[in-house]
Amino acid sequence: GISLIQVQRVGTVNTIIAFILNLLLLWAGGAIGLRVGHLMSGLLLAASKVVTILLAALGVNMALKGLAALGIISHATPGPMH
Repeated sequence: GISLIQVQRVGTVNTIIAFILNLLLLWAGGAIGLRVGHLMSGLLLAASKVVTILLAALGVNMALKGLAALGIISHATPGPMH
């Protein structure tokens, strides 16, 4: 059978390998990010603006729901205007 010592040794080796691979990926990611960053900065800026608008819409929705729950406003369900 497999002894506990063998299992611990395999776990330690796997942990060390995973740690080294994570360090290499972190280092490579930083180097790649610096090179690609200039090319992608416009796209990232546009994406951040879209996310900001979505977060603002969610915030307004939550505020309206809170005011409706307090009875300060009547919250009509969204739908086509007649």
